[in-house]
Amino acid sequence: ANAVNFAGWDGINVQFGNAFVDVSGNTVLDTIGASGIAFINHGGDGRITSNTVRRSGRLGVYVGNASGLEITSNTVSDSGQLFGTTGIRWAGIHAEWANNTLIENNTVSV
Repeated sequence: ANAVNFAGWDGINVQFGNAFVDVSGNTVLDTIGASGIAFINHGGDGRITSNTVRRSGRLGVYVGNASGLEITSNTVSDSGQLFGTTGIRWAGIHAEWANNTLIENNTVSV
C-alpha cells in the first residue's frame, strides 16, 4: 500500500502495459492535475481495489482504452477539485473504451 499526496498529475498511473497489475490498498489525496488512479492503454488484466481517492483534480479513477480490469471496493470523494476551477464536478469513476471491465461495490461521493 502507498500514500500519495499532492501529485502534479495522476497519483498512480499505469500505461502501455500487457501484464496483470494490482493497485490495491492505496491512499491518494489532492492530485492537482488529472486523476487519482489512471489505467491508460493497458492490455493486461488488472485490479483496482480497496483504494481511497480524495480531492482529485478531475477524475477519481480513470480507465481509458484498457481491458480485463476489476474496479471494486474503492472509496472516491470530492473528484473535480481542479485548482482554479469552481462549480465543475468530474466523474468519481470514469471508464471509456474499457472492454471486459467490472465496476462494483465502490463508494463515490461529492
